[in-house]
Amino acid sequence: MTGSWAEALERARESDAYAEGRWPSCEGAVHAAYATAFARFHPFWSMLRLCFSTEPIPGGEIVPVSIGCVGGPPQYLTWWGHPYEWPAEKALLTESATEAAEVAALLAAVWADQREASGS
Repeated sequence: MTGSWAEALERARESDAYAEGRWPSCEGAVHAAYATAFARFHPFWSMLRLCFSTEPIPGGEIVPVSIGCVGGPPQYLTWWGHPYEWPAEKALLTESATEAAEVAALLAAVWADQREASGS
């Protein structure tokens, strides 16, 4: 992984070291997302949510899909909606980073298709 993916992976490792098992592996979320169509986007962390943009932050458009790492018990939460605007909808709560990333990638594909159809 290079560029923004390498940065996201490093941040994930820092969060995982701090968490000591209180929430699921943030590193697992990065690897799972990278294995999907998200690899074409630029990841960044906002709190414990792995977010994506069309260009490196602060440029680009933020993709309205994110993967959260939540505790008690450790799970991944796929969000549908802009990470900085309310409301965002909970699309999936799972113990699997792969499932969370696959659902998020499908939602991102819907967003990309709508964006393309509207000429954005």
